[in-house]
Amino acid sequence: EGPIQKDESSFMIAGRSSYGHLFLKFDPDLKDNVVYFYDLNAKANFTLSEKDRIYLSGYFGRDVFNFGDDFASDWGNATASVRWNHLFSSKLFSNFTAIYSDYGYSFGVPKGAEAFDWDAKILNYVVKGDFTYFFNPKSKLDFGMESNFYRFHPGRARGLGSESIFNEINIEHKRAWENAIYASYEHEPIKNLTLQYGLRFSHFQRLGKEKVYLYENGIPSSREAIIDTVSYDGMEKIVSFSAPEPRFSANYVINNQNSVKLSYNRMRQYIQLVSNTTSATPIDIWTPSGKYINPATVDQVAIGYFRNFSDNTYEASIEGFYKDFQDLLDYKDGAELLLNENLETELLNGDGRAYGLELSVRKNKGAVTGWVSYTLSRSERKVDGINDGEYYPSNYDKTHDLSVTAMWKINEKWNLSTNFAFASGRPITYPESRYVYDGITVPHYGNRNGARTPVYHRMDVGVQFKPKGKEGKRWKSTWDFGVYNAYARKNAYSIFFRQNEDNPLETEAVRLSIFGSVLPYVTYNFEF
Repeated sequence: EGPIQKDESSFMIAGRSSYGHLFLKFDPDLKDNVVYFYDLNAKANFTLSEKDRIYLSGYFGRDVFNFGDDFASDWGNATASVRWNHLFSSKLFSNFTAIYSDYGYSFGVPKGAEAFDWDAKILNYVVKGDFTYFFNPKSKLDFGMESNFYRFHPGRARGLGSESIFNEINIEHKRAWENAIYASYEHEPIKNLTLQYGLRFSHFQRLGKEKVYLYENGIPSSREAIIDTVSYDGMEKIVSFSAPEPRFSANYVINNQNSVKLSYNRMRQYIQLVSNTTSATPIDIWTPSGKYINPATVDQVAIGYFRNFSDNTYEASIEGFYKDFQDLLDYKDGAELLLNENLETELLNGDGRAYGLELSVRKNKGAVTGWVSYTLSRSERKVDGINDGEYYPSNYDKTHDLSVTAMWKINEKWNLSTNFAFASGRPITYPESRYVYDGITVPHYGNRNGARTPVYHRMDVGVQFKPKGKEGKRWKSTWDFGVYNAYARKNAYSIFFRQNEDNPLETEAVRLSIFGSVLPYVTYNFEF
């Protein structure tokens, strides 16, 4: 980073890449695997006048996971934005922003007769204007508008190599346009009480160019129920949705040590995620709202209490929340989600709820500092056609989540740190039975998310050394030594089932662990 033109413009470029996968080659069981990430950030800002500034930024990053000849997966983002900051007056402040985003992800099998490559992406083109008006030091108004144009590439698959049995398949692209306006007012009606209330109004349109299927009785029950198709051209509207999204929060400072807060908000999401958790590596299927898919809505309330002790040496908080969901999507048993032109025939609509309690204690002063945070929560869904219409854990349900972090400043040169994490295993659907068809053993899945992967826990330990430099020396440096996953816990990334290679009539469970061993590290940081 540095100046472009003194006092008028500057730039910053930052990049990083992991290199741990290079060491996998020393392990016979892992030498064919590739696990790494990289990203690049670039920013620049220009002062045009006392009231105008321009900010440019760009980001590119990717994560890559290749597990031998079994499967390969990667995902990443490329974004660029330009922001104009303008001061209309001493009371009115504004930001005008244009954003481009390209999120892509892929999955496949690298070699063999079943070798294939599947990829998908979502493109976003966003423009927005945000304004803040300060009435006085105790009240302000935030307002603005946003327009977001989506282009969905739901998936393309093609065979790899001459031995592959797959042909190329392309799913028709989808387009959508979301617009919103909002206003939020914050003020302090009485001493120590801050209130904020606002309203956002959103409007979403599904647009052509696209072919829409019509079903018997208007219900997309199966592909066999298709009775006709309707084709839409260009930017022709297929269907639209709109709704208000109100929100409110209150924060009351009782005294220098105690405060409470209360909040409510409603949010609407026009893009929904459908994920099949029985896969070895879940594939994200993002689908926009449309003729047969309603937007998801959530109402959330939260209340919290915060307290400081011993002149802010300690902080403690407790917060409870409840969320009520409507129009959530889940997939039917045995659903085909990938490369499906009639995805709506594989989906079911339902409701959900999530509730929990978050506890936190933090020590800010002294030779030993750190924090302990714990969350007890549930996230459940209720969908007709799944688990007899009873509530079942959602993919994101995590009953217990504990994190403990401690840092000990031994002296001016040495610091010791440790981190411990514990979490309930994620919900997963195990097969309840199996049958043999044409010599192939096929598992039958029953109770949705009725089982869990093993609990997750891990400890990291690190030591930091700061060499004592000469007085006035500009070069400063630190050394960091430590281990990730100190006791080599083989935490399960996923558990899946397959035929036993030695006995095709038997089914075996396979636990996939990304990092199943101790990972040491050494880092040298310097600045000048």
